[in-house]
Amino acid sequence: MLDWIAHRPDHARGARSILRAVPADGAQGMVIKVYEKPGAARLRHGHLQWLSAQTPKVVRPLFLAEDDNLFAMPDLGPLTLKQALRPGTEAKFTRQAMHWLQAFCEDTPSQIVRFDPAPLVSDAADALQASALFETAEGQRALAMIEEAFSRFEGRPMRHCTSFGDVKPENLCITGKDRLIAIDYVQGRPQPIARDAAFFLHWMRMHSWRRSLRHTGWPDPDAEAQVRSAIVQSLGATLDPALLDTYTRAFLLPTWATLRRKAREPRLLEAVETALFVGN
Repeated sequence: MLDWIAHRPDHARGARSILRAVPADGAQGMVIKVYEKPGAARLRHGHLQWLSAQTPKVVRPLFLAEDDNLFAMPDLGPLTLKQALRPGTEAKFTRQAMHWLQAFCEDTPSQIVRFDPAPLVSDAADALQASALFETAEGQRALAMIEEAFSRFEGRPMRHCTSFGDVKPENLCITGKDRLIAIDYVQGRPQPIARDAAFFLHWMRMHSWRRSLRHTGWPDPDAEAQVRSAIVQSLGATLDPALLDTYTRAFLLPTWATLRRKAREPRLLEAVETALFVGN
């Protein structure tokens, strides 16, 4: 039996559909990802196959059907950190996720190289171009702020880890007592561990802000502060807190650009603009 999980025609990495295959004999099921862009399944399957050979912290793909542009991976069950997340559990789940991230980085290739902010500034510029904000005064101001923030770290020798790219609660499956396995790897260039930690913090911040805006009309900073503290404490000496904050602010820029382009969630847009241009 096939269950439809999701269809994402506007996904940032190309349209895809996700289905769950449930065997009639009760054997373990599988999740199937079907892509529209030619060659995308082969590319994603290859990335995940390489990564899962390095570490048991990510799901291992089962097979690739290149002609159908799909690949399959084991069904790890329906429970993810996102589904388990409740008010008051943010710090607990953040510590769990950071322990996963630290183990992931220990398993996978890393190297000491000098920090280069140029690709990060280029990413920010691409986000502005996609939302037609690059030529605006606001867009240029935001880009200059991100460039200036990252320039403080330029040339510093840092450990650059294999970047998972999409560390967020919905991609961390709970498969046993405090045991997480990640899905949906996005191959990217090696970066300091602060990058993936900041991505998680940004997701948690947006989740908290959306929830509090629905209930109170203003963003609640308390959960965000607890999450940041849990990240810093969990990663310890492997993390530069100043670089964490810089990456976190940089993730606000594409979120701001997307909210401006879609012209919805005005209260969230206001909160994001304040954090991006004023800081908090």
